[in-house]
Amino acid sequence: MFEDVRPWLLEQVHETYLFSFCTILNIFFAYRVFKFARHRWAYREFYRLPCIRSFHNTDLRSAMEEGTAKYTDRPFVLPLLDPTVILPSNVIDEVKSLPETRVSIDANNKRRFFGQYTLMGTKSPELLSAIKQDLHRNVGSLLTEMMEETQVTTDSLISLDHESPVKSLVVYESMLRYITLVTGRAIVGLPLSRNEEWVSSAINYAVESMKAGHQLRTYPVALRPWVAPFLSAVRRLKDYQSRIMEMLHDSVLQQRLRPENTSKLDETQGRLASWLIQHYRSTFSKEISEWNVCKDHILALFAGIHIATNAVTQVLLDLAARPEYQEPLLEEIKSVSSGTEDNTLTLAMIAKMSKLDSFIQESLRVSPPGGVVTLMRETTAPFRPSCGPLIPKGTLIAFSNNRFDMAKGTKAAVDNFDGFRFDRERNNKGSKHHLLTPSPDSLTWGYGMHACPGRSFAATEIKVIVIHLLTNFRLRLKGGKERPRNESFDFQIMPDMSAEIEFSSRKE
Repeated sequence: MFEDVRPWLLEQVHETYLFSFCTILNIFFAYRVFKFARHRWAYREFYRLPCIRSFHNTDLRSAMEEGTAKYTDRPFVLPLLDPTVILPSNVIDEVKSLPETRVSIDANNKRRFFGQYTLMGTKSPELLSAIKQDLHRNVGSLLTEMMEETQVTTDSLISLDHESPVKSLVVYESMLRYITLVTGRAIVGLPLSRNEEWVSSAINYAVESMKAGHQLRTYPVALRPWVAPFLSAVRRLKDYQSRIMEMLHDSVLQQRLRPENTSKLDETQGRLASWLIQHYRSTFSKEISEWNVCKDHILALFAGIHIATNAVTQVLLDLAARPEYQEPLLEEIKSVSSGTEDNTLTLAMIAKMSKLDSFIQESLRVSPPGGVVTLMRETTAPFRPSCGPLIPKGTLIAFSNNRFDMAKGTKAAVDNFDGFRFDRERNNKGSKHHLLTPSPDSLTWGYGMHACPGRSFAATEIKVIVIHLLTNFRLRLKGGKERPRNESFDFQIMPDMSAEIEFSSRKE
């Protein structure tokens, strides 16, 4: 009898399990549909934001100009693989200093620059403190070394004589070397900063980081973790990371063994390592991780080399394309530095070169090294700006850089290059906005609490290089051509990397 009942019981159990499974599945899907519907309703205004789709491949310049012209006081969306909401400039003061619990620069950097591969976006309060406090405080002390390293680089790249009175250089490639050597001298010191393997690895790390980002950005978000290990740029990037960390080992170890109260600068040792270890010691009581210190060096190299190289290249291209500015700038340099021994510069003297400051500021306004947008953030909580709808958590937001913000002027007006514009404004209106001063009208270095912490060092090294080259050489574009057009990929604006400048000596 039991054998007759057993199949029936098993069938009932199976039906019960199947019914329970289907019920749970239906509840799950119903919950997901309800959650989705509730989300769409709560953010219904956000999903109705206008989209600007008129961009060619990945060049976003025309799309940004169209969007800011059409929607002067409301947000719009650039529908990229990582869709980004562009906020109008009239709410920039609302966003500039919001805490990481509302909008995050680190989350944005990790997402946009693929931090799991490039390390960008990795949180490091110790590195931020070292740059904001120690590097900023020591820019004046480092000035002599900046000038020395600039001279050494010039001697290796530009050798002129009677038989070869003109030297033609690929500007971007040459400035990569200038910036890498000057930056390396400041953060790791001699002899490592001039080691060719170090120079090559530092340059290639910065270059491959950008290439890896370009390659990964062409894939949908869901596929990126799967394809990344097979991309050539990502593999090379990991290799350069390992090389840099190996070369930093002795320097970091030496600094870890130094007494805690030692703070004297020593060009034969790693300054940045010393500063970082002091900040790590004040934060952690346990053993300091060598990997963290080396990782911070890599982050500093990426930030210091990429933007500064882009910036100084744009400035030199503008000088070569507009030779009428060279003599007035040279006169200012000579006037300020006359009477000093060997024309040695100080920060106070550089600060008096208002025309030079104005020219660089104008060059970076027209060709912003940070790219088409600025103040890029990711929302870490729902956020409602005064200009528009509630924006969901996890949304990428940004503002148009001044050059591409048509709400502030016509295309002809923003394209008009006036090298001494800011110098006249300071003289006529008492404007206090200099190259180093972040403001809504000057977003080269960002704005607010997350404005570039190393801008004092970066601006100084750019000026040192420009002063040195202007003092010693006449600059013109190879063949007397017009200024090469900038290139654009995603949000980045880059100079023509093949552009060449001819250098001829000023010494008769």
